[in-house]
Amino acid sequence: MRAFLRAEQLVRTYRLGETARADSQSARDLGCGGELQGAPGGDARTARHVGEEQALDHVFGYTILWDFSQRDPWGRGRQNTRNIRKGFDTFTGLGPWIVTRDEIDDPQDLAIRVEQNGKPAMSAHTGDMICTLREHIRFLSGVTTLKAGVLITTGTPAGVAKLADGDHLRGSIEKIGEMEVEVRAER
Repeated sequence: MRAFLRAEQLVRTYRLGETARADSQSARDLGCGGELQGAPGGDARTARHVGEEQALDHVFGYTILWDFSQRDPWGRGRQNTRNIRKGFDTFTGLGPWIVTRDEIDDPQDLAIRVEQNGKPAMSAHTGDMICTLREHIRFLSGVTTLKAGVLITTGTPAGVAKLADGDHLRGSIEKIGEMEVEVRAER
């Protein structure tokens, strides 16, 4: 299992109808994927050493996460550049809202779709994820206390789209909603 830390200032929440911007001056090879994101809270304010059977009891709800990454090879041969490549301003977008846990029977039974410039770029299913949300919560709560408001991203289950300045993305997760992103190079 891989876990990525994201600085709070990198996460942006977008209101319905607002367009997100994915800016990067230095990324020559920018990639993006749509992911399911779980928001702890649920029946308890904190989660520590939670088993998979009880994991979803600690989830408040779910939303869409845009995961942008610099994919060009500048980091090859260097240690742990993954967090840096995912750590540019605007590289994490959340929205359009949180759907509460009781509205989704099984977070591992949702279709994820991304269109790039009106054409299909990703079609995936949360059942194809390497690790389930339950497994993420079990693992993470075993090494740190999960508090309400912590965001757990689950990874992109199927590939990423290579992006260019001017691209338009539309992503959706079944039973959660859809969100649009405009890609703009920083000027």
